[in-house]
Amino acid sequence: MGMRKKYNLQVGQVVTVRKEDAAQVELFCNPTEVEKKYLTEHLKIDEHTLASALDPDELSRLEFEPAHKVILFNRPKVYAPTMRRKLGIGSAGLFLYGDHVVVVTSDDDAILENLGSKVTDFNALALRLLYRSISHFTEHLRIINKMGDEIQDKLASSLENKYLLQMF
Repeated sequence: MGMRKKYNLQVGQVVTVRKEDAAQVELFCNPTEVEKKYLTEHLKIDEHTLASALDPDELSRLEFEPAHKVILFNRPKVYAPTMRRKLGIGSAGLFLYGDHVVVVTSDDDAILENLGSKVTDFNALALRLLYRSISHFTEHLRIINKMGDEIQDKLASSLENKYLLQMF
């Protein structure tokens, strides 16, 4: 089920606007076939590029199309230790037009929430999204390192106990 949200940049913030209002920023989360058709036909987003924006296995990259610039990037999915879920990767596409921005993602409808202040233009918005993604990946690396250290300690302890039992 797709979700479409609209936002404007106001006083350095990304602010939600009503669906019927014009918007500077549009978010398409897990777009439906109708929304994909709108994106490809009305906004002239290449079908392959749109599919790439929704594919977490796609490489991050920058493209220049006649009507817009494209930033495809990977984002870590939210991790909570209580969820017992693997660390995952999501993807997003940022389509920068002269007068508006379109964000396409397969799984995160809150990607534009709580970006902080000083988001005064589309470049700042793009940089803020990329910065958040990098920071989030860095946090995941810390979690992976911590989990690795714990496993290493358990393994070392287990091996020591095995050798002690053999000695007895």
